[in-house]
Amino acid sequence: MKRYTRASLAALGALAMIGGLAACNPAVTATAPSSASASGDTSKSITINYSAPVAGALPFLPVDVALAKGYFAEEGIDLKVVQTSAQALPAALAGNQLDMSADVVYNVGRYLQNGVKVQFVSGLNENVDFTLLAAKNVDIPKPQGKDGWKASFEALRGKSIGVAAKAGPIGLTVTKLMSEAGVQPGEYTLIDTPGPAAGNALSAGQVAAVVSGGGFDLPLVEHGLASFVFRLDTGIPDIFGHQSNAALFMTAQAIAAKPGAAERVQKAIAKAATFLQDPKNLDEVVTIAKAGGTPDSKALRDRISEYTYNATLSLPGLTSGFEWAKTAGITDSVIDAKSTIAQGVKAE
Repeated sequence: MKRYTRASLAALGALAMIGGLAACNPAVTATAPSSASASGDTSKSITINYSAPVAGALPFLPVDVALAKGYFAEEGIDLKVVQTSAQALPAALAGNQLDMSADVVYNVGRYLQNGVKVQFVSGLNENVDFTLLAAKNVDIPKPQGKDGWKASFEALRGKSIGVAAKAGPIGLTVTKLMSEAGVQPGEYTLIDTPGPAAGNALSAGQVAAVVSGGGFDLPLVEHGLASFVFRLDTGIPDIFGHQSNAALFMTAQAIAAKPGAAERVQKAIAKAATFLQDPKNLDEVVTIAKAGGTPDSKALRDRISEYTYNATLSLPGLTSGFEWAKTAGITDSVIDAKSTIAQGVKAE
């Protein structure tokens, strides 16, 4: 029996993959937790306030599925989804307004460096699916051979590129890649295109290209606003190393105040990952994704099927993410990945 309703997931909103629009709606409460779980005693329910940085983004889909299928409730977790924005997340976490969020690993490095004390409690997926899209009638060559990606970025010399936030991780990543392609700052322009602004900027001819992903790139191509150039993880295989793309983390204060929370979260996500990887559940997963804010597209089923979801945290993956954060200038130093994994959760 399906346990989700659109109302229970709609608090996630419909923001773009990278970045978001500010919002201040009240929390939405998940299904009431059960009194026991097959994986342990959950008679003592705990409440976790959660917000994704980008609602509806496919890297965070296991959380939507775990909520929709009641897996958090089975682990004695009363998950409250609080709608916020990517910009507001660090302050909300530091101010104990949120217990848990999710993000790409290298962005969490910026949280940690800025004094927001968090620890990873579960993996989410093993994919980096950021894509370079060319605006209509803009010719950007697709990569050919080793280092062919550099020609794609070199073709953007003198042009405007849409990113969620110029000063954010994707903006800094694009800046680094442009530099490696021989194009220096001042020879191109980055334009903030958060949320639906990417589509608006493309249709208005304000940008020659955008960097998008997580399912939000699909309708841009489907509606003829842009054409696919390449995915950064395949065109530049070593750009992000072997990092895990996204993971769940909780504040250190919440972990200390809620014993067992970290392990319970990972168990709920593990159940969701198992459900997600079963092809027979694909129709239901697509419905959950769209209810959570993922834009509908003809290619959505295929994109979800391409993802590899896994709740186990990859220590080499986290290390690689923090190394890229330093390389791209997102952090000033490489963070000790092992110290960022909460006690009691599975890592490899």
